[in-house]
Amino acid sequence: MRILVLSNLFPPEFVGGAELLCAQVCTHLRDRGHDVTVLSSGEAAPSDRTPGLRVDRRLRLTRRFGTPASAITPFDRWQTYRHNYRETRALLALESFDVVFAWSQRRLSLGAARAASDAGARLAFSYNDDAIAAYAPRPLQLRPRQVARRLLEQVLTPGDVLGASAAAPSTAISLHLKRGLASSGIDTRLTQVIYQAIELDRFPCKANPGTVGSPVRLLYVGSLLPEKGVHTVIEAAHALQVQARVPVQLRVVGDGIPAYEQRLRALGATGTADVTFSGRVSHGEVPAIYRSHDVLLFASNDREAFGLTQLEAMASGTVVVSTAEGGHGEMMRDGRNCLTFRYADAAALTGALARLVAEPQLGPGLARRARAQVARHFSFDRYISELEQFLQSATKESDELRHSA
Repeated sequence: MRILVLSNLFPPEFVGGAELLCAQVCTHLRDRGHDVTVLSSGEAAPSDRTPGLRVDRRLRLTRRFGTPASAITPFDRWQTYRHNYRETRALLALESFDVVFAWSQRRLSLGAARAASDAGARLAFSYNDDAIAAYAPRPLQLRPRQVARRLLEQVLTPGDVLGASAAAPSTAISLHLKRGLASSGIDTRLTQVIYQAIELDRFPCKANPGTVGSPVRLLYVGSLLPEKGVHTVIEAAHALQVQARVPVQLRVVGDGIPAYEQRLRALGATGTADVTFSGRVSHGEVPAIYRSHDVLLFASNDREAFGLTQLEAMASGTVVVSTAEGGHGEMMRDGRNCLTFRYADAAALTGALARLVAEPQLGPGLARRARAQVARHFSFDRYISELEQFLQSATKESDELRHSA
């Protein structure tokens, strides 16, 4: 297949896992013989000249990431939509593709996707988070300012909305995400759940999977945001050292809101556990970091779409203790492949960690079953095969939708 991928960012420019995963998917599709072109934003990079994978960065974002979303105006959306629509139509006038695969559209507008649809291209979406809900029809609010903004958006960017009749072939990374998007007004009648995956060879299992030593080596990997519950992780680390009477080390990997990070550093210094902050590290360093720790902690207060971090730790033989309220809960089995606790409950998290210390055989059993589950159900080979089948069927569904319109 000739595939055009639409993505807001593409490595080496990225914000999080969605862009990195997009690059992995494109590379694997290329390796399977598909002709892949990526249409994205940003500046040209050496990686844009990877053999068999062309990256075209002619698109624009409404505002660069790091700028508050509240700063994005209707005129920003209008300018971005118009530019991306025009540039995508220009590309499609010169080249034809079997399918246009719209990846993350956050801050990209729907200009490129709408241009593909208007050009008669077969269009499919990948929903990796709830960002697409920003393009759902907004309920009318009667406050004058909201009414004026709504009218202005309808005049400037009427195509920047996924209406109730805009069903398109799409994938969602969890049943939780699919249900959430449907409740937000996104038409998910043609949405297939395809769980994300990891490249197993990048995360070899450590020599003694699941072993909890002394000191207990705890790990947090992710953004430093209040909704991620990093403060709960630090509170539990301090409590564990007091309750279980063992030395505890906690390493926090990631960055985020400076004020919240300052609060976390102060909290880390107030208890008995040894808490260190590593900041953001390269993606290549992460596998070794998993293997050098006993337990990965995930305490998000947010209902996450899925959980690649948990999969990576499980593959590495590191025990996972996590909340399970979001899409990641669809792969979590308390007492089987992990331990779970209710979000914002530091006492419950401390209790789960104390079990791992008190029951030496618990961790190895959890780690062994978790690694087997990841290898069986969340391998990248399985993921790419399902995406291939989806894209092939999406070309047929798109044709049927056009003929019935």
